[in-house]
Amino acid sequence: MNIQYKQLINNKKVMIPATIILILVIIYLAICFMVGSGDFLSHTTINGIQVGDMTKQEAVTALNQQFEKDTKQLLIKMKANDQSYTVDLTGNVSFEASQEVEKISQKMKGHFFTRGYYYLKNKDFIVPVKIQDEEKLKEAIKKSEILKYDTTQKTTYELGEQKIIFTKGTNGEKTTETLTIQQIQQALKDYDFHKEIICQLEQ
Repeated sequence: MNIQYKQLINNKKVMIPATIILILVIIYLAICFMVGSGDFLSHTTINGIQVGDMTKQEAVTALNQQFEKDTKQLLIKMKANDQSYTVDLTGNVSFEASQEVEKISQKMKGHFFTRGYYYLKNKDFIVPVKIQDEEKLKEAIKKSEILKYDTTQKTTYELGEQKIIFTKGTNGEKTTETLTIQQIQQALKDYDFHKEIICQLEQ
């Protein structure tokens, strides 16, 4: 038995991988221990706010304050080629910070041995903004006149005194209500509605 044990110890093909695995396990356990036992792991962000040292209630308060500031006058800027439009969503959005923060915290706290996993994983979370009334959204889109963008030229006929003038149409691009709604909702979902949105156009 001792001879087999010594042979195993001297077998580099076995010992080197085993040693590496042991070191990695020790490092992982150290990470699990070091990341803390608060409501969030260190360096966790929610909507860009560092919440690692916060309690859940402090995080909810900070997120709600940011939301109130960011949506006090919520004007979504959109651009279709060289034409710019503004969709006013002020008063037509909601934000559920408390529920989402609880979910994130529960995921972070979990079992001791999963803490290292979440620490090494991406710790940037998003609490989305949601549209309250889609009909009001459609009305705001219509009011912005973004749906008037259309570079398509139809084929036309014009009757002259002795001839018919024929103008061949050309293909173009246009905005659509469906694509516009999808892009706005995605920007709100990603909490990334401050920058101008480049419109997806339909051929």
